[in-house]
Amino acid sequence: MKKTVLSIISAALCAALIFTGCQTEVETKIERPAVLDVKNSTTVAVMPFKGSAEMAKLLDDGTYNVNLYRNIDGLTSNPLKVDDEQRVMAAITDALINDFEKTGRFTVVPSRQVTQAEAAGKKAPADLVITGGLTYFGTALQKEQRQTTDKKGGNVRHTTYYWRDITVSVVYSVLETKTNTLLDNREAKYTVSSEPTPERSFVPEAADMAISKVKELSKSIVKDFLPYTEDVALTLLFHKDTTMKTASTNAQLGKIDLAIEQFQRIYENKGYFEAGYNKAVLLQANGELEEAYALMKEVYARFNDDKAKRALAVLEQEISSKDKLKTQVQ
Repeated sequence: MKKTVLSIISAALCAALIFTGCQTEVETKIERPAVLDVKNSTTVAVMPFKGSAEMAKLLDDGTYNVNLYRNIDGLTSNPLKVDDEQRVMAAITDALINDFEKTGRFTVVPSRQVTQAEAAGKKAPADLVITGGLTYFGTALQKEQRQTTDKKGGNVRHTTYYWRDITVSVVYSVLETKTNTLLDNREAKYTVSSEPTPERSFVPEAADMAISKVKELSKSIVKDFLPYTEDVALTLLFHKDTTMKTASTNAQLGKIDLAIEQFQRIYENKGYFEAGYNKAVLLQANGELEEAYALMKEVYARFNDDKAKRALAVLEQEISSKDKLKTQVQ
């Protein structure tokens, strides 16, 4: 509550001091391309994830180039049963299929069609193919005796608490079939403990704990295939000129087009570096990146200011990101 009040006071002071030098930020939303360069891919196949024994063979022959999670940091554990591993791998396979279907962008191709195509020496009938499996799956049931004292009688009571530790490591790869390009090859590692309980029968099964984590992993994997929106705050440069302050205030109030016109007039009539810079920043906020870049380049050539140079580098990245997004949006 105290932090909220301070934030309100800070915002009020900033509004009161806008004409005396408070920094102005303009918030905008920017569409970003997917983390993975999936281009215009529309179909994906999720191959059944494999257990640790099958993955060990693939890892030994160099199919997966990842750093294996060999050390368990002192955790005393044994590999879980094969059927538990199968439950976990079935869970992540199903989760990936469901999460891709929910995107509305990708059509999921049954894995058997990929297998049949490979057997016939044909190209996979999916733009993207995801494969993976377990590299480690271990568990340990832990216990600890805790002492409590009755406040009234001073009686000491000893209670044994139980919990389970699990360690699970999953590798996965993403292949773009059109160009036979490996887009991603990662290993996700989790070490998780259940809540201590005095009832041993309430300790969750290792497989159930692992299934919860791999479902989270599925969502994070699918997220990398999708464009996303990012909130960005762009900072305008301060200038003590009253007309500059007015333009900055309009920008902060969301009157971007009006502020652009005002900064343009100031830049033409008074030649302030800050006016040209701020107009370029507002063009960027409007998504007019090429126009923003052209103006910022002109401002840098005229004033040779490092702030404009850094802004140009950012704009180059934004234009590249925008071009990449175009290849991904249908």
